[in-house]
Amino acid sequence: MIGGTSQAFDGGAGNEFKYNYWDEKTTPDTDHNEIVDKAYQIDAFSTWKNEDPYPLTSPAPPHQLTAPTILTPAKEEIVAKEIRIEWTPGSDSWWEHQISYSVYYSPDGGEEWILITSGLTTTEYLWNTTVLENGANYKIKINSTCSGNAVSEATSEIFTINNAYIPPPPPPPGPILLLIIITVITIITVGIVVWQKKYFLRQELPTTSFIVCLGTLTDEGITIQEKSEGCPFNDQELLSMIEYSAVLYQHGEIEDIYGPFPQTSISKDSEIEWHFLSFAFRVKDESAEDTRIVRKGGISPAILLVFYERQFDAIILAQKKIIKTYLQSVEVKDVSKITQSWITQIETDLQKLIIKTSKTTRKPTT
Repeated sequence: MIGGTSQAFDGGAGNEFKYNYWDEKTTPDTDHNEIVDKAYQIDAFSTWKNEDPYPLTSPAPPHQLTAPTILTPAKEEIVAKEIRIEWTPGSDSWWEHQISYSVYYSPDGGEEWILITSGLTTTEYLWNTTVLENGANYKIKINSTCSGNAVSEATSEIFTINNAYIPPPPPPPGPILLLIIITVITIITVGIVVWQKKYFLRQELPTTSFIVCLGTLTDEGITIQEKSEGCPFNDQELLSMIEYSAVLYQHGEIEDIYGPFPQTSISKDSEIEWHFLSFAFRVKDESAEDTRIVRKGGISPAILLVFYERQFDAIILAQKKIIKTYLQSVEVKDVSKITQSWITQIETDLQKLIIKTSKTTRKPTT
């Protein structure tokens, strides 16, 4: 006792007493939480009173902050791009202390530590590894600190960062599953072939007609040279498709075929779904002078669009290589001499080539 009835005396104002052990007041503790059920009264001057609302039933343990356990990345794990660092929370032996975490990495097995982030109150962090060099000697360290200044830390096992890493392919299917897959593919393939023969090859020639449009790149922009008389698209729509195709050929090869691409035409009576293939020639065009377009000898690109109705997509795809070979064989010398009859000849040859599977066609010349 200190000159009174309690083991402490408060001679000031605003002082706070919590979680102290008073050996004269260790009971009752009916809920067994190691805190006496009634507050401990502190001696003070008669003008004020004070108390410890949470007296302990036994002496408090030393102030300790247990270290977290790092869950990911795991030992010898290979990681790439953005990864999630996860750990278990630290445990404070004293009460009401908030715990915060700092995350570090080491590229050399723990010789040097570099701060990633600090002040975290959660137990996970998304880490972008793409800015780091690939290496096989990385570690993570988590430092935990409580508001009472207790500290602890945990260090991960060594792991690898490899942003060029490609995960191994899944194991091959077992023999029974492989047999099932082969059987299903065979049935589907045979079904498609039979369906094509019964449906597409019995269509009349006019129902599979093609529509052709030829555009060129000039000093003034894209120009439509010729198009089929029955073309369902207006010039603005065609110019957009030619421009789209021109972008593809900037990154691809002239005399290669792209597509098919979907396109819908809408008339007063109906709406028809079309697909079109895109093919680029090199032609002579004396009207173009822009050196970004024209090559030596006055040669510039011309783009041919070949339209067909969507219902014939399967058979067109089956003959796509034949179409490409045919278009590569077409002789185009001078764009100024391309006429409507040249467009019509292309349409007729393609009809014969696809529907009758004829490999001998007449080449239109200009």
